[in-house]
Amino acid sequence: MFLGLDAADQMLILKEIAHFKLKLVQGISAIQAERDLNNEAALDFAPHVMPFHLVEMASCNFINLILDPYRSQLAKLWPDEKIDLIE
Repeated sequence: MFLGLDAADQMLILKEIAHFKLKLVQGISAIQAERDLNNEAALDFAPHVMPFHLVEMASCNFINLILDPYRSQLAKLWPDEKIDLIE
């Protein structure tokens, strides 16, 4: 498929891939481990819920357990339209 494209399109795709790789490396380079006062891994700072747990939740559970109880707090920072998009 890639080889069937003309040279300009191939170059555009390669530039996009290179740009993505550069952003990925820059993002990884910015990651810093959380440390406590003894320079140990700061386990206390880890979130109680990891993002993959939220993704695995059924949408009705996410809304009932997470979104609805904190809706007033979210409303302080986000407009209603943005909160509705989450639902």
